[in-house]
Amino acid sequence: MAKPLNILVPFDGSKESDRAFRKVMELAKLISKGGTGVEVSMLYVVHELVAPNRIFDHDLDIKSKITGERLTAKQYMKEVYQAMKLDAKTMLDKKKSQEIEDPNIKIRTHVTHGYPSDKILQLAEKHNVDLISIGNAGRTGISKIKTLALGSVSRNVAENANCPVMIVH
Repeated sequence: MAKPLNILVPFDGSKESDRAFRKVMELAKLISKGGTGVEVSMLYVVHELVAPNRIFDHDLDIKSKITGERLTAKQYMKEVYQAMKLDAKTMLDKKKSQEIEDPNIKIRTHVTHGYPSDKILQLAEKHNVDLISIGNAGRTGISKIKTLALGSVSRNVAENANCPVMIVH
């Protein structure tokens, strides 16, 4: 049997990422009919929040939802990230469970935190991805300004990936 096709789909629950995932699954089903395996990796990146370091050393008037203890800002942010990662994992697992079982298609889920385009590119390189399928998010308001200054995630991925990138509109 030939080496399975390895496809990465960054997924954040948006309609754009859902369209990219649906296109990948259509492609995977066609490829699997020919007897070639397909490995689909769904990646959710919890976006890194940027704040001055000194803000994280102060106590907050917030109690931990886990321990009930008073938290520093750093401890609070750690709990927030853990909760966001758990929610992301639940969302990915739910999406994965909605797919029809096919012995030639394997779906894996990954959750991490950081800057989305960096983490997408890192995972693609680490797992020798053959194709990245990413949604092209609509841009309005502050997102539009950020995109003009810094570039969108899909654009950054397309420009820097070591494999083909399919941007789904």
